[in-house]
Order: sequence, then structure tokens, then C-alpha cells
Amino acid sequence: MLYLIVRSLAIGFFKVLFRLQVLGLENIPLKGGFILASNHASYLDPPALAAVCPRKLCFLAKEELFIGVLGRLIANLNAFPIKGQPGELVSLRRAIKELQAGRALAIFPEGRRTAGGRLGKPMPGVGLLAAKTGVCIVPAFIEGSNRALPIDSKFIRLKKIKVYFGKPLWPQAVSARLAGEDFYQALAARTMEEIGRLKPQANNEN
Repeated sequence: MLYLIVRSLAIGFFKVLFRLQVLGLENIPLKGGFILASNHASYLDPPALAAVCPRKLCFLAKEELFIGVLGRLIANLNAFPIKGQPGELVSLRRAIKELQAGRALAIFPEGRRTAGGRLGKPMPGVGLLAAKTGVCIVPAFIEGSNRALPIDSKFIRLKKIKVYFGKPLWPQAVSARLAGEDFYQALAARTMEEIGRLKPQANNEN
């Protein structure tokens, strides 16, 4: 219930302030678990994804965000922390459990925000989760959030934000000759390639 209330508020907030638009909704699976993998340039990215995605999302978030009022709020909005060693295994097990239960999990493969709208190198986690569960990865590109709230700014700017969803990517898209960490990293790299392919589409429409 809280998620639906906050999502409704986020939809209004983003449409009024940022003229939020979404393209490619037909690529979102109607049921079953899947990973929503997006670029990450701003703190506005998670609520933007939640606002436009018709499926209820779970989020992997940095452990340091789970502090005080903010921590309690995002925990109640289906977010759970990415823990460092030795807690990393616990985080992965939780993510796998969510996907196997048929839920949608939002991930930022780069693991951090990147400046200037650039795409960074992905961490292997997104590949590992897809390989372990067999779910598809839906690539997403958020355009404009880096201008609406840049990394080095505390103030929101009224810039247009668009979210693009690409076609699902399945683990089988990566060579079966690879195994273990090599496979996870290759699938993560392929995921970032698919996210990158959405960027020219965003540029052409601006």
C-alpha cells in the first residue's frame, strides 16, 4: 500500500516538474521475475523508474542509504541493501529469492552514479543474478536526470526526463563456452551494451 501511494505521488511529481515520458513499455514482462537494469546518473533515477514501470519494483541500494528516516522509508518501499563482505552473500540470496518469487528487481549495473550522462563499467552482479535465476534483463536508459539533479548539485533543475525500456535480454545471449565469473561479467557487459544502444535513441528524439 505504501509503495502504491508513494508511486502515485512520484508520478505527479515527475510529470509536473520534469515532464516525465516513457517509451518501450511493451518490453516490460506482464508477469514473472525479471531484472530492470538501468544507467545511473542521479538520485532521481530510482523514483523515476518506479514512477514509469507498471510492475512493482524491488531495489538494490547502497548500504549507507539505510540510515535514519530515509533508511526506514526506502526499506518500506521494497529496497534492500547491497552489503560488502562478508554480507554480500546475504544480499545476493535475497535478490535471488525475490526474482524466483516472480518479482521485478531494479539494478544499476555500474554500482554508482556516473557524471555527465556517461556509461561506466558494469559490475558482474547483474549477470550473476540473471544466470542463477534464468530471468530476463530489461535494459533501461534514463535521459535527462543528470541535468535535473547532477552528481555535484543539491538543487533540482526543471529539465525533461525520459525513460526508455529496451527489448529483454536473456542469459542465453552470452556464449555457453564461458562459465562462472567470466560468464557473469560477459552478461553484465552485454547488458551495458544494450543500455548504451538506447542512448542514441534518446539523443535522436531531443
